[in-house]
Amino acid sequence: MLNKWVADEDTMQLRLKAHNGEELTQDERWRLESDFASILVTFEWEHEQYLHGRVFYLPINGYRGVLQRWPYLKSMWPMYRNRFSPEFARFMEEELLDSDQVEN
Repeated sequence: MLNKWVADEDTMQLRLKAHNGEELTQDERWRLESDFASILVTFEWEHEQYLHGRVFYLPINGYRGVLQRWPYLKSMWPMYRNRFSPEFARFMEEELLDSDQVEN
């Protein structure tokens, strides 16, 4: 998933535009929201696999790093919270959004 962050130049330019506070067109906002939703779906799937013991490591610091590098993602969370399981919403808020530290 994180390779997509670097490989897709158009999406990266859109993220940078949002990060810099530049005005986005409606189409760009929709693309950005879709991009963010796909990231959250991946996070939730990995979290669920972890809860069920199907994976033994959850890359929490990687998730935190993504959210810290792209602060606009944090601001979009309230729009999406109710689309996800209560367990994942709690995980996002307690482990990722409330954390200002990325451990090495």
